[in-house]
Amino acid sequence: MVALGVGKSAYQSANAAFIAASVSPVVMDSASGAVWAGWGANQRDFFIVGPDGTLLHRVNLTPGFDAAAIDAVVQDALGALGSANSCSGDVDGSATVDVNDLLQLLGDFGSAGAGGSDLNSDGVVDVNDLLALLSAFGTECTGGSGGGGGAAVPCAYGEDCGGQSFTECGTMCPATCGTMPGMMCNMMCYNGFQCPSGQFWDENANGVGSGVCVAQDDCSISMPELPPGIAPGRPFLSAAAPVFSHAVEQAMSDWVELLN
Repeated sequence: MVALGVGKSAYQSANAAFIAASVSPVVMDSASGAVWAGWGANQRDFFIVGPDGTLLHRVNLTPGFDAAAIDAVVQDALGALGSANSCSGDVDGSATVDVNDLLQLLGDFGSAGAGGSDLNSDGVVDVNDLLALLSAFGTECTGGSGGGGGAAVPCAYGEDCGGQSFTECGTMCPATCGTMPGMMCNMMCYNGFQCPSGQFWDENANGVGSGVCVAQDDCSISMPELPPGIAPGRPFLSAAAPVFSHAVEQAMSDWVELLN
């Protein structure tokens, strides 16, 4: 959840005091006060909005407030968000509501939001969609529905999506779900997008053709299981019939006999 202050231009002289010792973002309403008017807001009104833009709670802070009641509303909203496994705000389908989603929504601001930025499906990308995204900012989605509940957005390895980040010198042998690591790897630098170190690329995590970076335990395809005693790059030795070791011993014996 994100706290966002919406100031009014008529009160901007008090902004310095309002934001002192605060890390919460504050934006300024236009001179016409369209946002305040649209929400019917009064000075020092406090709104709690759900991830879909639905108003959950409203209280004016001037006469005082019940902190426990506000906390209960927030906790209920967080619980509902977790149980619904919501991906509202994940505009780009990366399974994370982050700055890329915010930038895409701002780029679509005022339009019909055909790319999924119209989070509350009211036909226009506006401040309600912005507030919905900010309330879900930082959410890690599972199931990767993307675009506020639409179809999964295609994402391939090497593209700017799915949690991949740009690197100028990444590995040429990236960790991939369902694939055993190779015995040897080209030591040249990989220049492009790939999963951060320690994460695995799961190419179909959000549906066919829609991949994402995940922890190994979260891979949708498990690693192949090798028989007991087998490891990549190591000869198979059978306890019952140590063929490899016997061959080595025999070869050494032949050399010893020749030297004698």
